[in-house]
Amino acid sequence: MNIPKKTIFQCEIWRILIPQFFHGNLFNLSVSLLGFMCFAIQTEKKVGSVQFFFDLFIKNLIIQIIFVSFCYGFSYLDEEMLIANSFGFWNLSFIYQMRRALNDEEETQKFLCFSFNLPQKYFPALFFLTMNFIRFPRLDLVGATIFSFIENQFFDGFSFRLTSAFQKKCENCFPFKYFSNRLDFFIVEQIEESFDSKKQSSSVEFGIISTIETKPKQEKSN
Repeated sequence: MNIPKKTIFQCEIWRILIPQFFHGNLFNLSVSLLGFMCFAIQTEKKVGSVQFFFDLFIKNLIIQIIFVSFCYGFSYLDEEMLIANSFGFWNLSFIYQMRRALNDEEETQKFLCFSFNLPQKYFPALFFLTMNFIRFPRLDLVGATIFSFIENQFFDGFSFRLTSAFQKKCENCFPFKYFSNRLDFFIVEQIEESFDSKKQSSSVEFGIISTIETKPKQEKSN
């Protein structure tokens, strides 16, 4: 898990890369995975598995950097902030909750395994309050909230987007080529909502990674 004191002063940088794979106990793992499947998997179906994998890595990296920065800053008020921890899929689940809430406010969905439905717009607030009730403060969720607002405001929910050509190349390379034939692996051609249909969006490219890949719509033939 990501512990700022070890990440900063012991230079254990790996802690900001893979904390989502660590869980405190079986209950934490179960609920974390349940929330992740409810909100994140729908995104994978819309953007493709390769884009989804890169998006998970980038989102987690940025959230953990924000978390470590917050803990280091607040440590001048309370030194115990340096031994706070961040782990599990909570932050990533929250990011995808925010995206769905901002785009589909009135759509309803079952809340985890409970038998009642709620509008999407209430999920982030309910999740945020519940997690902070269990353990306060959750600075990683605060960082995820800030990052999510910025990402949805300026990048339509995805700060880094892979070009279709690069995604196809990855699908045929290690390690994705070993999973591309699975039914739960979504290739570019299966994407439900293509990024190319987005218009009036800014574009910033970083090598093979692009924030937006735009493509003019074809006119309907009479």
